[in-house]
Amino acid sequence: MSKIKIHAIICNVPDESGTDEIFLKVENLKIWPVNSKFLKIGVDEVLDVNVSRNVDGDWLELELWDFDYTSRNDHLGSFHLDLKQEQGHYGTILSNNTEVSEHADYMINWELFPE
Repeated sequence: MSKIKIHAIICNVPDESGTDEIFLKVENLKIWPVNSKFLKIGVDEVLDVNVSRNVDGDWLELELWDFDYTSRNDHLGSFHLDLKQEQGHYGTILSNNTEVSEHADYMINWELFPE
């Protein structure tokens, strides 16, 4: 078992014009933000995430979602975290869900702790 900490999410380009209303999920469970449905983020903005989690396996798929008031929420894509790496700080780029968005551009900063 390893432990990760997701430090921040960076928006280079939102899916929608202006801002996205984002939240993160792992294995179909919303893990962030904790006290609200979503947080708004726009171009070149950084949001603190500060979520720690114990994880098993070699990979973790962290899903980025955009909250929608009038339709189904949009799964913008996933961050695939390689848990086989040495402990340390990493940045991972969003792999887009091209059925929903080809231009959303996000990155997360995260840390891997030893088993």
